[in-house]
Amino acid sequence: MRQLVQCLAENEAAAQASRQNTLQEVKHMLDVQKIQPKNNAPREGGLDLSTCGPASLQVLSGEDHAHQMRIKSQQEQVKLWCAQDLISKKMAQDEERKAEEKHAAYVLEQDRLRCSLEEEARLKREEEARLRQLENLEYARQAQERKMKEIEDEKQAQTCPLLTEDTNMAVNRPDHFKGYEKDTRNQLWAENDRVLLEKQHNIIREKQAEDDWASYEKHILNQMRNNEVLKQKRRDEENRLLREILAQQRAELHERRLQEKAESLPAIDGHFFKGFGQSCR
Repeated sequence: MRQLVQCLAENEAAAQASRQNTLQEVKHMLDVQKIQPKNNAPREGGLDLSTCGPASLQVLSGEDHAHQMRIKSQQEQVKLWCAQDLISKKMAQDEERKAEEKHAAYVLEQDRLRCSLEEEARLKREEEARLRQLENLEYARQAQERKMKEIEDEKQAQTCPLLTEDTNMAVNRPDHFKGYEKDTRNQLWAENDRVLLEKQHNIIREKQAEDDWASYEKHILNQMRNNEVLKQKRRDEENRLLREILAQQRAELHERRLQEKAESLPAIDGHFFKGFGQSCR
C-alpha cells in the first residue's frame, strides 16, 4: 500500500509539473496574441461588423475548472479500489485459514477418537486374557486337587488292613473275617491290577491332555502376540501415511501462501496511469 501511494504521489507530481508547463505555454501564447491588433477590440463605440470575421460568431465555454477535482476524484477512486481489493484478499485469507484450522481440528479429533477406541480395545483384550488365565489356573487347581485326592485314596487303599489282609486283625478279632479263597484272591488281585493299570492310563491321558492344553494355550498366546504386533505395524503404517499427508498439505499451504503473497502486490505498468486526467464519461 505504501508503494502504491508513493507511486501515485510521484505520478501526480509529474502530471502537476506537466500541467504547469502547459499552462505557462498557453499563457505565453495568450500574451503574444493579446499584443496583436486584431485581438484588441475597440473599447468605445459600436462594433464594425464589416471588419469582423467568422471567428466573432464563436462562443467559447471557457476553461475546464473541474479538471483538478476530476483528477482527484479518479485518484481517490483508485485508492478505494486498491483498499477494497486488499480487504477482499484479507477476508479470503481469513476464510482459508479458518477452513484449515477447522480441518486440522477435525483430523486431531479423529486421531483422538481412534486412539481412544484402540485403548479401549487393548484394555478389553487384556481383561479377556486375564480372565482366561484365571480360568485356566482354576482348571489346573481342580485337576491338581483331583490328582492329589486319587493319590490319597490309593494310599489309603494300600494301607487298609482289610485289603492288605493283615493277620493281626485275625489275632485281635477271632470273629473277624478270615479272608477269601485262593481263586477269589487271585481274581481280586487281577481286578486291582486292572484298576491300577487303568489309573496309570488315566494319569497318562490327563498329563497328555494338560500338555496338549498348555501347548494350545501357548499357541493361542503366540497368535495373540503376533496379531498385536501386526496391528501395531498397521497402526504405525497408518500414522506414517497420515503424517506424510499432513506434511504434504502443509507444504501445499505454504506454497499457496507464498504465491498469494507474491500476487497481492502486482506490478503496475504504464497502462495503469493512462486514464489519469481524462474523463471517464
